[in-house]
Amino acid sequence: GGGVGGKGPSAGQGGQGGQGGLAVSGSGGSAAAVGGVSGAGGVGGAGAGRAPAPVSGDLKITELLINPAGTDTGREWIELRNQSNHEVDLSALHIADATNDAPADFGSGPSTLPAGGLVLLIQSSDATKNGGITLSATLLGASFGTRVSLNNDADSISICVDACATGVLVDRYAWSASPGTAYDGHTVSMDDSGKTCPGVAPFGDAGSFGTPAAANPACP
Repeated sequence: GGGVGGKGPSAGQGGQGGQGGLAVSGSGGSAAAVGGVSGAGGVGGAGAGRAPAPVSGDLKITELLINPAGTDTGREWIELRNQSNHEVDLSALHIADATNDAPADFGSGPSTLPAGGLVLLIQSSDATKNGGITLSATLLGASFGTRVSLNNDADSISICVDACATGVLVDRYAWSASPGTAYDGHTVSMDDSGKTCPGVAPFGDAGSFGTPAAANPACP
């Protein structure tokens, strides 16, 4: 998948605009509040033998399931791609909506994302509750619970290292209105050219469409 964007809340820059009420903001640096940026930033150096934490621009939001088919609870998710040329350690990753913040829980699974790799951040890691997605070594992912949610009408999702109130803002996606009925049960999918379109591939067992932790197809 690819990135899209308008202008970030302060310093981040994006690519092309979205459609149907979707608006995105680019990645920033230190997040004094959800959405606030002040240039590129990082966290302390990695320990011996450990991949570094991502800095601003290393990760890109490439797909979101804002309005899953059926119930939303437990089924909403965000896909990220490692845009850097090196692996990154995601163990300190946080996800925040416009109101709440939650850490990404990788459980006993891997939390290192290779260059170009994709990771899925989903409310529930239980496949019986999340629409039939099983996280594994081949489908890298973490859960973040239901305190953070993707509001259907308007919201923002920030990806940070450590809590977004004081940590490093790595990327952010915001929408100012409902994406529209085309996205009911379909992901907001971004291709490599910067276009945004509904996901069309069925996945899981709940009737939603998208490509969780897999390459996004080109938008029409």
